[in-house]
Parts: sequence; C-alpha cells; structure tokens
Amino acid sequence: MVTRMACLIQTERPVVVELLRDWLSIRIPESDRKPEDGKSEFWMWLALEVAKRYALNELRSDIETLLADVRAGKTFLPYYADMIAKYLRGIP
Repeated sequence: MVTRMACLIQTERPVVVELLRDWLSIRIPESDRKPEDGKSEFWMWLALEVAKRYALNELRSDIETLLADVRAGKTFLPYYADMIAKYLRGIP
C-alpha cells in the first residue's frame, strides 16, 4: 500500500498530507483500549511509514506531538515512543 501511494504523493500531496495528519491524530489512552482499536492504530503506523518513505516534512510537528503524548503517558504504551522516534528520525 505504501509503495502504491507514490503517485498520489506526486499528484495530490496536500490531500495525502491532510489524510495522514488525521491518522496521526489518533489518540487511544491505554486504559481505554479495546481489541477493535487495533484497526485505528493501524492507520497511525501506516501514516508514519508513508511519512518516512516519502520524506513528508509537513508531518514532522504532528509526529513530534504524537511522540510527546506517548512519552507523557497520554496514549498508547510507553515502548511505542522508541518506534515512533525511529520514524521521526527517518524523515530528513
């Protein structure tokens, strides 16, 4: 799916960035997590992968905010911070 988005990045970059921004805004407090929340979480990880693959610097602040929220314990598990940070470092 990520590789198939290359054409969209070239032709519809602003639209893709807004969609990914929406996916990165997902916040699921671990205490409220339900099994079906994995579907929403998938979109967050996909957004991170696309942002890294296509160097979408426009999403840097969104990813930094997500990372800060994870580190502050507002969402997801603490160990997600390391994975999210790796994606962030992958965006030049």
